Amino acid sequence: QVPGVADQGRDNGLVREWKARVWRYLAFCVDGGILPYLTIIKLAVHVQQHPRRLQRLSQVLQVLLYFRAANSEFSQVALPLKVSDDRLMQNFTFNELVMERLLSSGYIKKVLDDTADPLEYPRFIVRLLQQGKDRVRWGYSLQYTVCKQLVRSSAAFSSAADSEPGFGQTASGAEVANLAAPKAPPLGDLALHTIVPALIDLLNDEGSNEKIQVLVVSTLVNFTKNNTIIKNKIMAGGGIRRICQFLYSKHDDLVRHSCSLLNNCTKSEQYRGQVAKFRAVEALMRLLSENPFPPKHRSTRILIQACVVIGNLASDTVLRQRITDSLGYEFVTDGRDSTRSFPQSRAVRVLFGHLADGSDTTKERESLRVTVIFSLKNLAIRHAENKRTIGRLAIPQLCTILKSTPDEPNNRILIDVALRCIYVLSFDPVNCRMLQIQNIDKILQRLTSFADITRQIHMKMNKSA
Repeated sequence: QVPGVADQGRDNGLVREWKARVWRYLAFCVDGGILPYLTIIKLAVHVQQHPRRLQRLSQVLQVLLYFRAANSEFSQVALPLKVSDDRLMQNFTFNELVMERLLSSGYIKKVLDDTADPLEYPRFIVRLLQQGKDRVRWGYSLQYTVCKQLVRSSAAFSSAADSEPGFGQTASGAEVANLAAPKAPPLGDLALHTIVPALIDLLNDEGSNEKIQVLVVSTLVNFTKNNTIIKNKIMAGGGIRRICQFLYSKHDDLVRHSCSLLNNCTKSEQYRGQVAKFRAVEALMRLLSENPFPPKHRSTRILIQACVVIGNLASDTVLRQRITDSLGYEFVTDGRDSTRSFPQSRAVRVLFGHLADGSDTTKERESLRVTVIFSLKNLAIRHAENKRTIGRLAIPQLCTILKSTPDEPNNRILIDVALRCIYVLSFDPVNCRMLQIQNIDKILQRLTSFADITRQIHMKMNKSA
């Protein structure tokens, strides 16, 4: 009962609001407001560890959550029953602070995972995301927590897809947001018809916070790798246009994950033209170019992803020329004849600059060298001018890499891509002469684990002799 309010003629709406404020205050008190060492997260974790013994405490947490239909009285009904009520879930409200804490602790996931429907929790998360469009009512912190749960669910889906043959077609992506990836049931249909459309809506929201956009893009990265149907959904929803805009952001994580999503999409031939239509080539080459002010380059992880996307796009003949022309040309002097000069693609020169920088020998830098060589190889395919330019710049560096890299399992990717690049360059007679100057025959003799590709290089060298 509300003191001072008579039963007759009272405003039920005001009473409901008063009760909600009381429970919000009690939640504040429980969450460190009175006793700093007592928090809702600690209580929720404790309840999960001892569910039977602390069943009454679990009920208290659900009352503090105060989950109810909007403009309706709160009822003492278990949370799973409320979530399964379609009518209630059309428009609901709750205590934001408690919801954020219970999501972060894993309490709500545990409660909903105990139901018969294995998709109840991810479906509930999506409904939270859809209801959360009204940021005036719901704060940024809760929206961020909800998006983080979607990253975890998508990573778990991807892990299950990797471990179960024939299940799904997405990659693990556990690195995407440095979040744990617990085992989860398949989310294919739910992701396609509900999760991805909700994420695209949030993606296209100009007012959304960049940190939330990072989580949105990370979730899409998890769902799109090798999944053509979801790629189609993102393309149809206009998501790629927004992703290409993110390439100009100063937020490193947002740029990196955007490049990762473009990498997933450009692996499919039919999407490369659509990606390039939104000026992705120019944005990517801008990322790879040297900055006029410190820091000199973006982070190595961004450079790696940008190079991979350029390499994927360069597989297309039209886009290969567009990449070559993207930064214009510069005239350089022939080293053997100072009176002669020739045009050189600045884009090729920018890519080669990352290969030539051998000051950093970390694993990330080695990965960058692999992706740069991959891009240069694809730019040289069926392009005589690029073959000559890349050969003149890169052949000495490629031969140095092959000389100094032991033929061991952990170096196979670097050696393989370097050999394949040399094979493409060997179609030009001038490049073959440069390879002979570098004693390519001796280099190839020691690479016994790559017999097929070395034999093909020998055949091209013999034909040009």
